[in-house]
Amino acid sequence: MDNIDKYYNFSAYTRIPTSMISEEVAGIYGNALLKELNEIIRYYDIYENGAPFIPDTNEDIAPIQYRSKIAQKLINKEARFMFATAPDVLIDTPVINIGLDVDEVSRQQSILQTYVDNVLKANKFSRKLIPAAKDCFIGKRIAWVVNFSEDANKIVISFIPSLGFVATYADDDSETLEKLIIFYCIQDGKTKEEQRIYRKRYYMENGRCVIDEGIFDGGGDLVEDYGTIRTPFEYIPGGVIINDGLTGDISGVSEIAELMESESWYNKMESSDMDSERKSMNSIFYTVDADPDTTAKIKNRPGAYWDLATDDNAENKTATVGLLEPNMSYSTPLANTLNRIRAELYEQVDMPDTSSSALQGIVTSGKTLKAIYWSLMVRCDEKFASWRVAFEHMIKTIIDGGKFYPVIASTYVKENLPNIEYKIIIENNYPIQDDQTEEKEMDLAEVQQGTMSKKAYMQKWRKLSDDEAEKELQQMAIERQYEDTAYFPISSVLKQQEKEEI
Repeated sequence: MDNIDKYYNFSAYTRIPTSMISEEVAGIYGNALLKELNEIIRYYDIYENGAPFIPDTNEDIAPIQYRSKIAQKLINKEARFMFATAPDVLIDTPVINIGLDVDEVSRQQSILQTYVDNVLKANKFSRKLIPAAKDCFIGKRIAWVVNFSEDANKIVISFIPSLGFVATYADDDSETLEKLIIFYCIQDGKTKEEQRIYRKRYYMENGRCVIDEGIFDGGGDLVEDYGTIRTPFEYIPGGVIINDGLTGDISGVSEIAELMESESWYNKMESSDMDSERKSMNSIFYTVDADPDTTAKIKNRPGAYWDLATDDNAENKTATVGLLEPNMSYSTPLANTLNRIRAELYEQVDMPDTSSSALQGIVTSGKTLKAIYWSLMVRCDEKFASWRVAFEHMIKTIIDGGKFYPVIASTYVKENLPNIEYKIIIENNYPIQDDQTEEKEMDLAEVQQGTMSKKAYMQKWRKLSDDEAEKELQQMAIERQYEDTAYFPISSVLKQQEKEEI
């Protein structure tokens, strides 16, 4: 299984022949998918270039078509807020591992954790998350796959935008992936015969995932067959993350679709205002009773000399030159309208306005920032629910694959992967400072009052797993018992000595 990130670029996904897509998804759904993919291409164009609009006709000058790209800025901010700090990926080993002592369970847990950490690090996983989130927000959904290359002895995690894959699901379960096909153009050409399209298919057959891949020309004819592999996986080592959407939705929702109308109006009004300012920013010179032959030679430039003659038809008059001073003023209603549209754009994605003017006079403590970002945090938590499920499946795939391919796994950890029960914990991290000192003191007070357990406190503030916290509590109990047994005999001896002296 090779690295599908090799040819990653946007144009590689926009040159896929529709015939190849229709071959995989036929019928009504296939036609709807092709229409949807054209819409997604439009969304990417709006993201890159801003929302288009129809300018007002202007006979004097070519109208300005300014595009603010506010939607792009908002999507970028949202993606950075979600994944600027990568989520924590923890492997927990519950107490259900019968027959193993605590130390051995902890050792085996450490092997799994090290293996997963090294795989993610080798794939630059944290760096891939923000671009992946942007693609998901723009293109409604994104796919991911984990490939195990026996030739290169490595594991490759890849994210694929919606323009580069087709997914089909079980008829009775929209969450059960049955087929995932990845396309991209690796060579463009003047003719279909010169084009080269890479295709990789993951599909279930007799309870096992089967993978076939090859190179096709622009007409969909096979040029080079890479063969078919029957994998040991009982599921497809990949999945699809849906952006928003309702129950059973396998398409998702584009945030560009939500933002583009408002941005289009904003761009139109901003451009019209620029046109007005451009027309009125310069003074207007005029002449009265001047000979047309001389006015035709007038040039409005620094240091210019105008030699005007009086028009022969002007009786008893002299040619004169006048100046109309511009009366530039920024319309308050226009400013209010632009600000209102901008505010609506921010509200549509629950993005707070954190400009210096908006935060003027506000003490930006951790609690205050949480309050300011609360709506965005709720929105991202809702989205992260889908990402968390995907990450859990991804980590399970990495661990299962490491057991299926021990030679590949040895690239990332020296020990063999243990066969123990484990739980995958994914914790999101938002880039907001915490008032930790105050919160710690409050939690410590609750521990002293008996309203919060010591175990919960250690898990929260020392980032201990359930087993680690339990082990720590046991050690603390042993130490307390030792202190008690060591203290009381000494006290008894001292009292006896006092009696003897008396």
